[in-house]
Amino acid sequence: LLKRKDPLMLEGKLRNARFIGEAVNFGIAEADLAFHVLGKLLDDFVHHNVEVSVTLLEVCGRFLYRTPATHVRMRVVLERMMRLKVEV
Repeated sequence: LLKRKDPLMLEGKLRNARFIGEAVNFGIAEADLAFHVLGKLLDDFVHHNVEVSVTLLEVCGRFLYRTPATHVRMRVVLERMMRLKVEV
């Protein structure tokens, strides 16, 4: 879904982002999955990828930020996102 730029695919992307975020929150999926998806989204930080990355962070961002094992990595992702926000 990340490769498709079709505007009709936005709702599916958002649903998948929510699913991945909830899976990370409940320990069903590893935090690495969320970081991998966020990395791909931030590599091409335009159009739908902005909304999808925000949705993913709304669902599991606080969990990743407050977990000691992922805090530093999440802080780096947030700093990168803030730099990209200023550039756009």
